[in-house]
Amino acid sequence: MRQGTRLNFPLIRQTESAEESRMMQVVHGRNCDCGKAFSILYWSNYTAGTTKLMPKSETAVQSDHVLKFVYDKDALFIRGIVQASMRDWSYQVTITLGSNYTVEQSTCECVNGMDKCHHKASILLCG
Repeated sequence: MRQGTRLNFPLIRQTESAEESRMMQVVHGRNCDCGKAFSILYWSNYTAGTTKLMPKSETAVQSDHVLKFVYDKDALFIRGIVQASMRDWSYQVTITLGSNYTVEQSTCECVNGMDKCHHKASILLCG
């Protein structure tokens, strides 16, 4: 059974509640201020030792597939929505950042979601 959320085109950017806006830094699509929310080292360390994650995540960010990005800098927690490559599906991603620029815990609704996937890498790169 396929997980994820089916998108209705045209894509409508997800919106956050007023409470999320007060508590968290939110970036959507092209407004993504890459590298300014937290260090690029999280992305670099996450994708290290893989051959496809770096280029696939770069392509996803350049193609505006990161539909929602919410970063709680006090809790070091990220939540986002990433559109699936070449499909009308989107996947919810959650990431807890650890010390020394590592990912402590992460999930994604995609097939590889419990392991490393480019949806998580895209969220880290967007940040």
